[in-house]
Amino acid sequence: MAVPDRSQSRSRQAREAWLSTIVEAVPALLWAFAADGRWSWASPQWVSYTGLDPVEDRRRGWLEAVHPEDRDTALAASVPADEPSRAAHIRILEARTGSYRWFKIMGSALPVPDPDNTDAPAWLVTATDVDDLQNLRNEQRRLLAELQHRVRNNLANIRSIVRRTGETSASVTDFAGHLEGRLDALGRIQTYVARNPAGDVALVEIVAEEILAGALREGENVHIDGPPIRLPARIAEPLALAVHELTQNAIKYGPLMTPDGSVRVTWRLDDREGTRWLDFEWAETGLRDPLPETIRDGFGFELLKRTLGYQIDAHTTIRLDPHKMECEISIPLGRA
Repeated sequence: MAVPDRSQSRSRQAREAWLSTIVEAVPALLWAFAADGRWSWASPQWVSYTGLDPVEDRRRGWLEAVHPEDRDTALAASVPADEPSRAAHIRILEARTGSYRWFKIMGSALPVPDPDNTDAPAWLVTATDVDDLQNLRNEQRRLLAELQHRVRNNLANIRSIVRRTGETSASVTDFAGHLEGRLDALGRIQTYVARNPAGDVALVEIVAEEILAGALREGENVHIDGPPIRLPARIAEPLALAVHELTQNAIKYGPLMTPDGSVRVTWRLDDREGTRWLDFEWAETGLRDPLPETIRDGFGFELLKRTLGYQIDAHTTIRLDPHKMECEISIPLGRA
């Protein structure tokens, strides 16, 4: 009768404990399939992450943890195949949070040490959490699409500015001066948008920047009043051009030509029929002379009356009296 070699038994137990420790230390979810395609084993990480019963997993219960849209992909990458490995991206439900996270799974063929052991693992699947990387890639794609959209919009704005400035300028000098001012205004708002990662701009900065660009100062003959509000780039850009045109008209034709004239800029938020609106008002008083009729055909009035409506669905009302001018711009900001 052979006597069991206790040293070999202890060595085997130590080796198995060592391998078990390594498996539990791997920062991934692991599971395996037998050669006949049956689920045969799962690591403690899988059980802890999914909260599933390993016994139920053997009857394809493991698919309950996979997003319904990704189950066919998970099966294709997990079932033993002729090729040495397969890879895919799937979403796996985390029991603790109740939310799905993206994982990269890799199925790899294993040598079966005992051909007669039908439960011996023949295909090992590793799942590595790549949710943060996936979200970063999605954000990069979104930002690239938004950048392309902004570039197209800016080119369209520049073409419109150049064309309308040329049509309403009496001379090359006049054309150059107006064009430079409008492009500078467009450049200023682009600087604000690029500076803020969220891509929004404070309305008070838009107004104050254009007033300062006109060598004016708030508190003398310009007054600004309104609640703090930040606007997305798609609204901030055309509105900044509108404020630029209003400022330049006030300097060239309006009350800022005289010491008694003044401009009051105010805005407020209002909820109407489930939509949040920005009501922006530019009021000029103390006009010495009525505004010339030619101003009605200029780039500024076209921007206020038509372009804002086309680009951001704004409603603009302009009231002209002999000694004052009021411009009201109502802009929908989205659902209240």
